[in-house]
Amino acid sequence: MLFRSWKTTLMDGRMIFNGAFFRSDYNDKQESILIPVSTANVATVVRNASSMEMNGVELETMIRFNEAFDLMVTYGHLSAEYADYFADLTGSGVITDNSGLVPRNIPENTFGITGSYTVQLGSGDLKARLSYRYRDAMETNSSNFPQGTLDSITNLNGTLTYSVGNYQATIWGRNMTDEREQRWGTIGAITTRGWWNEPATYGFTVSASF
Repeated sequence: MLFRSWKTTLMDGRMIFNGAFFRSDYNDKQESILIPVSTANVATVVRNASSMEMNGVELETMIRFNEAFDLMVTYGHLSAEYADYFADLTGSGVITDNSGLVPRNIPENTFGITGSYTVQLGSGDLKARLSYRYRDAMETNSSNFPQGTLDSITNLNGTLTYSVGNYQATIWGRNMTDEREQRWGTIGAITTRGWWNEPATYGFTVSASF
C-alpha cells in the first residue's frame, strides 16, 4: 500500500488544505455472494476474487472567512478494478472470468460543500448550516446485476439552530431536493427485493443540556 498526505495552512491560519493520495493492491481479495442451494434456501459463500487494484485521491479545504462564516469543501476520487477474477458466482459449478466486473460500493467521484453562518440574535446565537453532497454512479451488487446499478445522486441538508444558554431549538431538513434512489438485493435466481432511500424530510427539535 502506498499512502501520501499533506497539510497546508494559508490566510494566516484561516484556511486549511488537506490532501492525500493512496494506492492499494489487494491479493486474494474475497467477495461474499448469495447463491441458491435449493428452491427455498440460499447460502452466503465466499469467492476468491484474486486481486484488486485501487487508486484514490482525497482533498479537503476549510476556510473561515470571518467570525460568522465558515466553508468546507471536500472531493474524493476512487478507481478500482479486478484482475484475474475467475470464480463461480451463480452456484452452477461453472467457473467464469469475472475480471471485467466493477467492484461494488465504490463511486468514482464524490463531492461535498458545507457552509455555516452564525449571528448573534437577542441573548443567543442563530446558526444556519447548509450541506450539499454529490455521489457518482456505483454498483451495489458483486455480480453487477442491472438492478444493483445506482445512478449518480445529490443530497441537500440544512439546519437553522437558535441557542440560548443550555437550550437549543433546531429546524432541520434532510434530502430537501427529494432525490430518490432504489437499492436492490438479489438472492441468486430466487428473489429480488428493493428499498428506497429516505424522501425529503423536515422536522423541529428542542433540546436542553445540564
